[in-house]
Amino acid sequence: MTPLYFAAPLAAYRQQGQDLLDAHRAGDSGAIQLFHSKHPRFLDENIRWLPKDIPDSEIQRATLTIEDAQLAIARSYDFQDWPALADFAEAVSNPQSKMFQFESAVEAVITGDAPALTSFISSNPQIVPRPIHKAYPLRSSGPRRHSPPPHRRQRR
Repeated sequence: MTPLYFAAPLAAYRQQGQDLLDAHRAGDSGAIQLFHSKHPRFLDENIRWLPKDIPDSEIQRATLTIEDAQLAIARSYDFQDWPALADFAEAVSNPQSKMFQFESAVEAVITGDAPALTSFISSNPQIVPRPIHKAYPLRSSGPRRHSPPPHRRQRR
């Protein structure tokens, strides 16, 4: 499963759920693994993130519904359940919303897009506390150059 862009419409997540269900029914090992690692039915009751010690064949034989697939998809994006993913998709559907803007900044941090992050912070300075903002200004002109340590400096 290829992760979707954070602002993907809910329909794209629904399609991923249907694709996951179809792949499970076809015996796809990736789909079986996703169900095993994300669906509560296949996780340890005491250590809720730990997959049960069960063979893939048992997961493949399990009767699963679209709701099961949607839950596994939501969990694969670290949401508690499908309604939480749906709420998120709704919140980021508007590029003017604070949620969209915040997630855009997060995406810029993750991908290392300094110009996008600088632009976001410039238009939303309240997101960064002033002392940190002044102490660590963002630079889009590339990495800062530091003097090499003394043992690496060239002697003239």
